[in-house]
Amino acid sequence: ARLKPARRQRSDKVRLVMKQAEETQDSAKLRARFQEFREETGRLPEAGAEDTGGISSAVAAEMARRRSRVDAGPASPDRVPDRIVDAAGGGNEAVVLAWMDAAGGQVDATFDDGDVSGFTLLMYAVANGQEKLVDLLLGRGAKVNQQASNGMTALMHAVLSNRPPIVRRLLGLGADLKARTANGKTALQFAKEKGFDGCVAAFRQHIERVTSDLRERGSGGVSEGGSKEAATEGAADTSEDGNCEVPLEILHAAGGRGEPTSLANVLEWVDREEGRANATFDASAFLAIASKRRGPGSAAPQGSAARGCTLLMAAARSNNVHLAEALLERGAEINKRDSSCMSALMHAVAHGKEDMVKLLLEREAEVDPQDRKGMTPLLDAVTRGEERLAEALLRAGAEADQRDGTGNTALMVAVLNNHLGVLRCLLKHGADMKLCATDGITLLQLAERMGHAECAQALRTTVPMEVATAADRGDDQTVQTWLEIAGGQVNATYEDGDVSGMTLLMTAASSGSLLLVDMLLRRGAKVDARTSNGWTALMHAALSGHERVVHRLLLAGSKDGETAIQLAKESGHAAANAKRDASPWSRVTRVLELHLAVDYEAANAKRDAEAKARGEALLAEIEAEEAEARNKESKKAKKKKKKGKGGGGGEAAASSDVAAAAATVAAMAAVGLDVT
Repeated sequence: ARLKPARRQRSDKVRLVMKQAEETQDSAKLRARFQEFREETGRLPEAGAEDTGGISSAVAAEMARRRSRVDAGPASPDRVPDRIVDAAGGGNEAVVLAWMDAAGGQVDATFDDGDVSGFTLLMYAVANGQEKLVDLLLGRGAKVNQQASNGMTALMHAVLSNRPPIVRRLLGLGADLKARTANGKTALQFAKEKGFDGCVAAFRQHIERVTSDLRERGSGGVSEGGSKEAATEGAADTSEDGNCEVPLEILHAAGGRGEPTSLANVLEWVDREEGRANATFDASAFLAIASKRRGPGSAAPQGSAARGCTLLMAAARSNNVHLAEALLERGAEINKRDSSCMSALMHAVAHGKEDMVKLLLEREAEVDPQDRKGMTPLLDAVTRGEERLAEALLRAGAEADQRDGTGNTALMVAVLNNHLGVLRCLLKHGADMKLCATDGITLLQLAERMGHAECAQALRTTVPMEVATAADRGDDQTVQTWLEIAGGQVNATYEDGDVSGMTLLMTAASSGSLLLVDMLLRRGAKVDARTSNGWTALMHAALSGHERVVHRLLLAGSKDGETAIQLAKESGHAAANAKRDASPWSRVTRVLELHLAVDYEAANAKRDAEAKARGEALLAEIEAEEAEARNKESKKAKKKKKKGKGGGGGEAAASSDVAAAAATVAAMAAVGLDVT
């Protein structure tokens, strides 16, 4: 029932959602609150601030303002205060952005660090690995190639802190490989000296991408070496071994469906000479073979005409799993790239080959490689709406919040293409909804404006991971903001591991936050909603030993108290066996048992009342039936009497009347009536 610790985030980061929502939605109460803090302190309230002892927010804000003056000295938009530097190092995007928005701070403002001047927030965020803050600063136009007084750039800091994802991001935005420190060193030299292979690989991929672009555009007749020199400007050569030509008949066999004869032919050729498992060819030849196989008049096969393709890539395109396994056993490089910087995994995803994707991931292929257009396997799968491929990639560790070459996150790509299944898959794996806000438009607003109703509904009914984490901490303010401003639904759900259907009420009940539980119930949270494994909020509270929460849920009408009692007793026994205090579960058990006893008494009284009512109704029904029967008999008698008067003689009639009168008198006497 608990959230995984690795997925917990600092509440300061969560407050960024509040800031973005406050800027784009209309809520007078929250707007006034944020405006008060911005005017008086120039920043947003920080989580974990010291206790103010119940003083008013205005007094607390004034105290914070005075402390910031002592810490940072006179405010200046081109100088970064110490508290903002600390916030950048800790990844506190909300505080940094509030300083820029409210206090007019410049994105390229600098600060001093010892004897070195000219440090920027981007450099500091990069050095501390704060990827989200790095993206936000770059989105606001931070200069990638700005240098400190010692010549250090953001790219160099990314290398020295061994952050390959940030290195790739900066290189994609034009980070200068020629920049040198005061000692004459480049970022690539730092990477090689430190032995940071991931960073070196990022440089190699970038150089190959630029070199390929120069070749395709035609770089004034320069040679291959000249192209690379133009791309790296003196950086060390990172080229791979030369290409080896693959015969067309082998390509034809490799592009088949895995027939035994074709497989044997390919492997026989590979085994003749060492290194042929990594032999390369131009994709144009492979595409020509594929066109012939399709027959005349058929559509041309899709795929790039890149150079430097391998047999493993050919197997990946055609989903020839047996050939791929055999090539890998013979030393085929699983992460080798073609001239478009596409790997075998990227080819498999681009052609929708699920079996091949799973094989390559099992063999530990690099899960998030980028081609020269900035596309990754996950982004490609999301764009194509391949939910199963996206699920496999995310399970293998693909970054759910990665961006394409235009800055769109995977979530935004899913919404733009109206791929509901992929959207749910990304949300399940913790994709951050707040990163998708661009130009003041939230992801939900984007879905609504494009008319993608199902995607919009999925966003409303899925709890973002930062909100679920806030609920686990008992942070009712963040949850309330999401409900009021971001349009979240109180009964929205999320997945926790293999369990789906978790609600905010369950999370709050498990963490023991009575205030949040009460707020959610008042907003209409379903008290007896169940997860995929059948758990309710009451069960979570009982298991965790939260007496007051259990009592509140019972008052709200929660059922299944007997199961909750069993859970509380089991937890109490476990605590006692571990020599821990078991009293919380004992109190929970007493509350549940008392509530059940009251329920049973009320149920018995209700059953008695219902039984009495049913008896009275039955008696009334019987009496009505008897009255109706008597009425029918009376009518029959009258009809018979009338018929006798009209058809018989006088004596017979008189005799009949006398007999009837005698019978009547006898009947009256039998019941005690006076017949005189």
